[in-house]
Amino acid sequence: GFLFRSNKKFKAPEKVLGPMPEKVDFKSILAEWDQTRISLRNLLETFPKDLIEKNVFKQPALGRLSLLQMLDFMQMHFDRHSKQVIQRI
Repeated sequence: GFLFRSNKKFKAPEKVLGPMPEKVDFKSILAEWDQTRISLRNLLETFPKDLIEKNVFKQPALGRLSLLQMLDFMQMHFDRHSKQVIQRI
């Protein structure tokens, strides 16, 4: 959690995410975000209960995480980027 609360910048891993675009279309980003949320909800609704505490998700910087750890990571990541967006407005 400490790294997400710091002001330190990290380069997005291009080999995992692909190249970052120079410009982004806000409406496209919102549409992708809506689809991502639907996909995440579907995953959570169908995720096997016996795997909830197992480290089944691979996160490039942190290694393997459980479902709950991954959700915590995603929330911290989202919060960090939300602050960055607000600072740029």
